[in-house]
Amino acid sequence: MYPVDFWFWDSRSYLNVLGVPLEVFEAIFPDKATLAGQHWYYGRNDGPVSYNAIMRILNEMTDRVKDAKRLYPETSCTAIDPKTTATAQIGGGLDRGEHICYNRELIQEEYLSGC
Repeated sequence: MYPVDFWFWDSRSYLNVLGVPLEVFEAIFPDKATLAGQHWYYGRNDGPVSYNAIMRILNEMTDRVKDAKRLYPETSCTAIDPKTTATAQIGGGLDRGEHICYNRELIQEEYLSGC
């Protein structure tokens, strides 16, 4: 399994843990992030999708993740622009286990207003 410092469970997978006592879930899935309480459920397609709904999810996500601690050694990333055709086409982009390096310069400025 990939090293994960914070788990985001969406509505498709959350039903697997809903109603299960935390100690039972931790025994079944003793992942470092789970044991550290670094996880959160978010509604995925659980209602209308609007800019207000997306804003609420992203704000809540920020609140949940901002104090998370690194639990695994840092992994390498791939410096690539996610908006290029090489990453958008089927079979293009990244291999399994790879992820794109965070690069604030690649974010469209409109998405950063109000941050």
